[in-house]
Amino acid sequence: MKVVILSNKQKTQNGIEASMLRINGKPILYYVITHFLKSGYDDFIMTVPKGESRIKEYLNILADTQNGYILDEKNVYFEKIAKKFRIQTVERECNEDTSKTLDFISKYIGENAFIFTYGDILPCIDVEKTVEFHKESGNVATISAYQLPSLQRWINTGTMIFENEALDYIDKKDRSFEQDTLKRIAEDGEIGICKINTPKIQTV
Repeated sequence: MKVVILSNKQKTQNGIEASMLRINGKPILYYVITHFLKSGYDDFIMTVPKGESRIKEYLNILADTQNGYILDEKNVYFEKIAKKFRIQTVERECNEDTSKTLDFISKYIGENAFIFTYGDILPCIDVEKTVEFHKESGNVATISAYQLPSLQRWINTGTMIFENEALDYIDKKDRSFEQDTLKRIAEDGEIGICKINTPKIQTV
């Protein structure tokens, strides 16, 4: 199962890409990637901003130090020989509509189910339990959610699992996959909510 990471958001006020904001000296993106690697998921598709990008520079450093492949759109094939992971990068405009982004990268995702998340959100889920929940539910989409003690509603953790057919719900008029496309999936009764305990995020 591939992991799709959207990481082409606009830069912060300090001129730093959101995914490259540091916690304990490491970019948020580091924690996103390593969280899934620890759970056994080593095949990534990542959108990156067009043009100069600290993300691209960092990924090359990460590949050198952590023994991985970084590929771009011109080189989509690789032989996984003694490599821990592969990251397929796809350049997109900053803050491009998420529906448009997912529709474009669908050709890299393939026909299988995939994990979807963001490069600037610390992951806090048990990946295996969430994947198992998704498979058992038989739904097109699964949203991982938690509930803060002070709130009555459940909050999306920012990590979701989709069957490939979720991409068929994308309409050319959609701007937000989360607000437009997911709404239609929900109307068909094809979304499951995997509820987790209040997340305890490890950053060391």
